[in-house]
Amino acid sequence: MENKDLLKFPEKFKFNLSGIDIIRLHDHGQAIFLLLTTEEKISKVEPLFVVKELLRTKVLNFQLTDFMFLKQPNFHGPYLPESIGHKDYLNINIEDFFKKYTEILSKQRKLTPKIDANKEKNLSKKIDSIISDEIDIFYLKKKLSKKAKSFEHEWSHALTEYHEFLLIDKTQGRVFCFILTYD
Repeated sequence: MENKDLLKFPEKFKFNLSGIDIIRLHDHGQAIFLLLTTEEKISKVEPLFVVKELLRTKVLNFQLTDFMFLKQPNFHGPYLPESIGHKDYLNINIEDFFKKYTEILSKQRKLTPKIDANKEKNLSKKIDSIISDEIDIFYLKKKLSKKAKSFEHEWSHALTEYHEFLLIDKTQGRVFCFILTYD
């Protein structure tokens, strides 16, 4: 007997880095949007499977160095890839996303200016264009170490904060990695 309603899930996904948008918030902060697309259908797949595949494929392996974003196999932002797993990502709802996002932007930081109103408005517009009812959101709940870090290159800098959100848009078959960093 043939079951035509049986869903076939891909064993693996192939993600493509389809775009990067960086918004410099001020001298000490930036917002980064990575657009990842896949040819496979993700509309019926559990979102945690998508997170696991993102980590497995290492498509999010990069290093942030001041104004530059570099693909680097041995980094996941400020973390070593082997130190991050799918259990480090917390599934949150849209309300919690906006609460966390607002908390991060409005936090008082020593020697850090407030974000210019126009830049904050542009950032909000960008986020509003991504958010929909059919989106799954994950927040990387890892904290940066308070220990001093040493870097190989003089143009590198130490991040004081790193916040990463994965916005999985099932209807469009795309994933946005939204990052807020402070140095």
